[in-house]
Amino acid sequence: MRKLVWLLCLVLLFTGLAYAQESDAAEEEMDWVTWSLDEGETMLTVRLAGNATTGFQWMVEIEPDGLVEVVEEEYIQDEVPEDAGFMAGVGGTSVFVISPALTEEGSGGAVVLVFSYAQPWDEETEPAIQLVIEVWVVEDGTMQMEDVYQMLPEGE
Repeated sequence: MRKLVWLLCLVLLFTGLAYAQESDAAEEEMDWVTWSLDEGETMLTVRLAGNATTGFQWMVEIEPDGLVEVVEEEYIQDEVPEDAGFMAGVGGTSVFVISPALTEEGSGGAVVLVFSYAQPWDEETEPAIQLVIEVWVVEDGTMQMEDVYQMLPEGE
């Protein structure tokens, strides 16, 4: 199990992903993730590359509860060319759509979204990688991007 995590970390390192990136833009891109706010700034869409055949999946934790909610979550497998025949280990993209969940006037505030790429049954091993997105939920029901950065396991 640890070999798989190390292999994934090495792949990320050699593909240039082992760096932290910060941004305050509404639409940005790293090699393995894209995020954007819609025009009305009411829907944040986060697309994360992954490979469900490894047992790893993207999960999101939201702090504090109640200011935003995941309104859509899906995994889309990459297309396999028809002439390729059987292909084991085809990757894909996890898509999360997040929107404000304001319940009363004046209930905006800061929200931290932590996306973790891990095997959900392995609670002892740290996630292979994490993406942190900080947003500000405005009282009018819109969102503003505050910060985006990635975290690797300690010792990487």
